[in-house]
Amino acid sequence: MNELERKELIKKFERVLLYSHLTNKIPPEYFRLAQSLKKIGVDPEEIIEQAFYKFEMLSLLLQIGEALPTVYESLSTSPHEVYNFENKEKEESIPTGNLISFTVVGDSMIGAGIEDGDVVLAEKSHFSNNSIYIVKIADSYFVKRVELFQNGYLLHSENKRYKSVYIDNTFDIEFVGKVKYVVKRIERD
Repeated sequence: MNELERKELIKKFERVLLYSHLTNKIPPEYFRLAQSLKKIGVDPEEIIEQAFYKFEMLSLLLQIGEALPTVYESLSTSPHEVYNFENKEKEESIPTGNLISFTVVGDSMIGAGIEDGDVVLAEKSHFSNNSIYIVKIADSYFVKRVELFQNGYLLHSENKRYKSVYIDNTFDIEFVGKVKYVVKRIERD
């Protein structure tokens, strides 16, 4: 078995563990996959420990708040104000270009001027330490200030109510984009 097949087998086992965790049922393939892991010298108990650590961290992040993909084109249909995130200046209109948009859920980034219900516009870029990114972890998205730390990353909220979360290199983490603009909807009376 090559390294790619080994990693895929471990991912399958992690997905089965997640299903088991969410449904409180052990699926039949659990035992088959555990045996397959043992045959290639991987201890299923170690994978289980790592998986539950990941579930706990993901659960903690979801309690703090998340970001939901948003249809970029829908932003122009409601009254709004757009701010350049880097220089905090107000823009005349919604910028165009290679931007992706996410609606923020929660108050974890209020210290950075990003509030619940705001839409952040981000663009792919090279990683820049201590910048604010849309981060994808296990099919969930988050807006966080990201700092390189040891063999992983610290995800910082910009709200003193929330602690930073350490994500080690065992997580599948993707930096979807660096936040460039914040779109705030204007409530009309």
